[in-house]
Amino acid sequence: MSARVAADPEQGLHVPPVDKPDGRHGAWVRRVDGDLRPQWFGASAEIADNHRAITAADRMARTLGLSVSFSPGTYNLLADLLMTATWRLHEETILRFAGRGLTKGRRLIAMRSYGGREHRTTRLGHPPVFPRAALRDGAAGTKLVRTVSPSDAEAFAPGSIVRVSFGYDPYDADDPLYRYDRLNRVVRRDTVSGQIELETAIDAPIKAWGFEPGGPFYDPADWRAGERIAAGECRYHPHLAPGKLGGDPNIGGVFRARTTGTCRGADLLHDDGVAWDRVTNDYNGPGNVNQAQPFGRGTPYIDGRPVIELVDQPVNDIALIGGTILWAGTYPAIMGVEMRSVYRCRCEGTVIRSETQPVDIRWAVSEGSNGCLLADNVDATRPVAIKAPQDRTISIYSSDLVVRDHHYVQARVPSSLPLILVESFANLKISDNSRFESLSKGPSMTFCAATGGATFSIVDSTITGFAIVFIQRNPFTSAIGAEWFHAGQFKTVRGNAIEVSERQIRFAAQDFSSRDLYVGNRLTLTHPDTNHGNDRSFIPRAVRPVDIRFQPRAAQKNTIVPLDEPLGSAIFLSAEARWDNPREGGEIAVYPRRAKGRELGRMLTSLVARNGGILLSDTAPRGVVSGDGTAGRLIDRTAGEALHISYDSNQRGVSGTVSVRIWVMTE
Repeated sequence: MSARVAADPEQGLHVPPVDKPDGRHGAWVRRVDGDLRPQWFGASAEIADNHRAITAADRMARTLGLSVSFSPGTYNLLADLLMTATWRLHEETILRFAGRGLTKGRRLIAMRSYGGREHRTTRLGHPPVFPRAALRDGAAGTKLVRTVSPSDAEAFAPGSIVRVSFGYDPYDADDPLYRYDRLNRVVRRDTVSGQIELETAIDAPIKAWGFEPGGPFYDPADWRAGERIAAGECRYHPHLAPGKLGGDPNIGGVFRARTTGTCRGADLLHDDGVAWDRVTNDYNGPGNVNQAQPFGRGTPYIDGRPVIELVDQPVNDIALIGGTILWAGTYPAIMGVEMRSVYRCRCEGTVIRSETQPVDIRWAVSEGSNGCLLADNVDATRPVAIKAPQDRTISIYSSDLVVRDHHYVQARVPSSLPLILVESFANLKISDNSRFESLSKGPSMTFCAATGGATFSIVDSTITGFAIVFIQRNPFTSAIGAEWFHAGQFKTVRGNAIEVSERQIRFAAQDFSSRDLYVGNRLTLTHPDTNHGNDRSFIPRAVRPVDIRFQPRAAQKNTIVPLDEPLGSAIFLSAEARWDNPREGGEIAVYPRRAKGRELGRMLTSLVARNGGILLSDTAPRGVVSGDGTAGRLIDRTAGEALHISYDSNQRGVSGTVSVRIWVMTE
């Protein structure tokens, strides 16, 4: 009894005699039939700070495997809450946060496994805080992983929460931007074979990236002038001297030869005999191959080796249900609800709003969280009116999240920052009548940005008031390949009502999203040069190429080449062209145009080539390319508009054939 009394300092369930407070002589025990109540631990709408009482109720609920139920009323809080058990808030329950600021910002309600950063396995060579083991390579979509040493599987008992991570970080060893990182649950294990069955499939190939012992990047030789190098070989180039840090971290590191040749020049970075691709920089662990342990040669668990790690004191299978989270501070809060390093947690039917100052990120899901859900929540915060905050309704980082029936309808201060950010191999799926409406309709407003290998899907929802709907950032390459690690991918976009400027239907050079991204949605096209009242409905049915071929003539200017067949209303997406059998010294510029009748019309983009080089190609762009080759434009047949091309040429711009392919989206 004394241990139970000691674990209940607020006497919510255990009340010892006043003269014998340690519980060794017994205590009154509250009879509990159902959820715990914060009021039992001292919570009240009448006091200035309920943090201690609510925290005590939460800890006791976690110990007993119960939930916490809140009665109607406003509960004042002067500090953030760490949530480790399910909370059920009445529809008239308000958790009102205020109080002093924190150096790293306020996170009002956090679901967070114990240790946070300690669970990250990206730090090269650091000794394990909790049991972990190296994994063998495996295919994507598997629930079965295998430890390199079969006996290591003993540390991962069925039911335990684990973290699986792999990949390398070529820029910052403390940040898993380029790593796959997810929590999971062990179903069963086999210590003879080392096989561990997980509850949730891993959606990327489990693959060592070459930094493991024996891998090509583990112990590369130093670069030497005059050395013959084969394509694929690796060399290490220190930016000062072996064993010393300092200077520019982007100078040294591990490099891989793209071509075969003999090293020439002052150093590897200025080598004109071999083309090199950077694998790491000098501050990244694998780059520091000349460093002493725990960061250099011979270090166990080299960064990039697939790893399974036991999560100590995990937060999993809990929910925040109902109620309102109110920010009443005199400065911006960083986050409303944070899910960090958790497994299968959810937030349902909750409203986040603010009195005067904004909440920068209303829902943040990060650091390997897996199987998380946001459903029927409402973002009712005040617009952000200062430059520092990101003003996001959802931000997801290296995690998996499903969002259903999410509502964001408010006047957002115009900003190019995205309302939703999906980054670092995150996977976000939005569905079920979610609504995202910016009433301010700012000219630079962005709905969603995907970056660093993330994937984003949205179906049966509404997106309106954003000038830019989808945008990609930070492309990069990887050892696994672009199918899995890419700039950012908009994977499934179907059944949505989307308001979008015709000029923002675009596809960038590193875009791994499909060309038919908008097909299967209901578009409202906003014209950049007219008022909102001139919007036009457009329901795209397909994306198709339009091919034009012609024999160029010398010294032409604005010469029109019509389409072979008339084209109905369509949205211009992009253009590419090739000039076959050109004359030496020839130059040609091709201009797809939107026009009425035989007039020259408005240029949509320009494609320029000299000496017959490729004008624009999906696979190998060369030569000189100018203009915006990826901006969308509506060619409205009902308004008498048509698509054709014009071209200019110099005196030698003759002979051969120019082939132009224009990609359009048709109704």
